[in-house]
Amino acid sequence: MSKAQFAELHQRHVKLGEGAMTRVYLAWQDDQQQIAYKVYMCKNGAAEESYWHEIMALEHLESRGFLHAVRLLSYCPTKATISMSYCPDPTLARVIIETGVFSPRHAWGLFLALFRVVDQLHGAGVAHHDLKPENIMYNRLTQRVTLVDFGFATLIQHRLERRCQRAMTPFYAPTEAMDYHEEGHILTHVDWYGMAMTVYACIHGDVAFGAAKTRMELRHLRANAPDKMPPITVDLPIGFALLLRQMLHDSVTYRPTVPILRRKVEKLIVDMGDGTSMMTV
Repeated sequence: MSKAQFAELHQRHVKLGEGAMTRVYLAWQDDQQQIAYKVYMCKNGAAEESYWHEIMALEHLESRGFLHAVRLLSYCPTKATISMSYCPDPTLARVIIETGVFSPRHAWGLFLALFRVVDQLHGAGVAHHDLKPENIMYNRLTQRVTLVDFGFATLIQHRLERRCQRAMTPFYAPTEAMDYHEEGHILTHVDWYGMAMTVYACIHGDVAFGAAKTRMELRHLRANAPDKMPPITVDLPIGFALLLRQMLHDSVTYRPTVPILRRKVEKLIVDMGDGTSMMTV
């Protein structure tokens, strides 16, 4: 995209967000329908890989009828752009800024909403690999979740390339994902960790060990935490707090597997409710 084209785009459209390699604008299709218009600003190998990962994931999810992601409308490889459906809901990051940290009961409602969406996402055959508050649109009244930014996503039956793997946001990725070198392994548990850390951040206002300045320091803090799990410093129901800590354990061996996670969630629903009571608050 030339500087003149970009200047024209900037004048005609409203910028919604910006990442390391992309900018997203609110645009109007045929001067009527609102759409999200994503521009990949970089033209390096990592940006090209991310561009095609996003298209592949969104096409696949639409073919599977997955309803909790933006829809791919069109794309133009020569301009490195993607047009997607526009989601009017704010990101979780914006929700935290505007309304403050989540109360325990709202956090439980968020946890259940994310749990169901991530479970359905994997059932549809896609791993997101970069779940965090900035990539989750959330309607707090209806608990509607919409996932965005599938640049690190991959189809579960495909090989996961290391370069894309290592580009994940470190605070929301498990330690083993930051060092993973073997190809051909799909790390769906990365999404569960990212989901749990997202809920943790919504409760505390920050990620666990957010003071870390480097990946090495983050690894050290995680490995040396009591029981190798981050502390919960707010008053949560004990079962919910324990499950959240277990999902964020520094070792994948001690995190609950998906079948165990489902059973634990079902038990907590009996104790705490299914989250619907938060929808009208």
